[in-house]
Amino acid sequence: MTASKNQPRVRRERRIIERPRLIKLLDECEARIILLLAPAGYGKTTLARQWAKTLNGAIWVSLTPSHRDVVTFAEEVADGIEGLGGKAADFIREYLRAQSNPQRVARDVAIALSKQMNDLAVQWLVIDDCHEIAQAEAASTMVSTMSERFGGRLLMTSRVRPPWISSRQIVYGEVEELGRTSLAMTTTEANEVLGSRTDLSDLRQQAEGWPAVLSLAAALQSPAPPQGALPDALHRYLAEELLQSASPLLREDLLSLALLPPEPRSLELEFGERRDQILEQ
Repeated sequence: MTASKNQPRVRRERRIIERPRLIKLLDECEARIILLLAPAGYGKTTLARQWAKTLNGAIWVSLTPSHRDVVTFAEEVADGIEGLGGKAADFIREYLRAQSNPQRVARDVAIALSKQMNDLAVQWLVIDDCHEIAQAEAASTMVSTMSERFGGRLLMTSRVRPPWISSRQIVYGEVEELGRTSLAMTTTEANEVLGSRTDLSDLRQQAEGWPAVLSLAAALQSPAPPQGALPDALHRYLAEELLQSASPLLREDLLSLALLPPEPRSLELEFGERRDQILEQ
């Protein structure tokens, strides 16, 4: 798909909305494990972050491919324990150094971390992007073991259901799964994102409530997606239109942003004094 020089202009305002309907669902959930399960672009991380701000005694871990390594995973959980006043970091590092192959003792490491969290009375363990370790046996073992040994509650986000979660756990209410249907935007929410624009009436229906598609559409002045396109195709179309409407320099910066690890410090290292300007654009 190519874009002409007369690209739709980017809208300046940001339409990020609160979703009290979903916050209420989470507030009322009594299951010990809550799983936000949907493809990319359904606002799982945003929702989890919003809700986590209301929780006491919560540890947040954002998973990346590097967390398939037991040492990396364990050190981040230990740092979270330290952030709540615990003394886990030195203990865990010494424990890991004593192991010839930490990947082989993933369960033991998870048990040790769970004990540290229980001793500190941690109430919540939030694990974002669980799909990043779905195919990593050792890291998955850590999460499943902590789900057994940790006395608090878990909130997880993922694009795929973690292999250790069974249908039995969902049926018996041990795991509450909020999926694509729950996370999709309602008509009211979609209207709040898109405003009163009549030119997007067909797109509202085609998007089927996919937050990423609706947000991309709101960022363009006059998107004209092909009729009858499924949400996946709409997402690709709108993302390319938005990218092509940016300046050549901003396109390069966007590609760099996409490749950076999700830590604020990485933005400063990559862009230096340009960081704030790039984020604003």
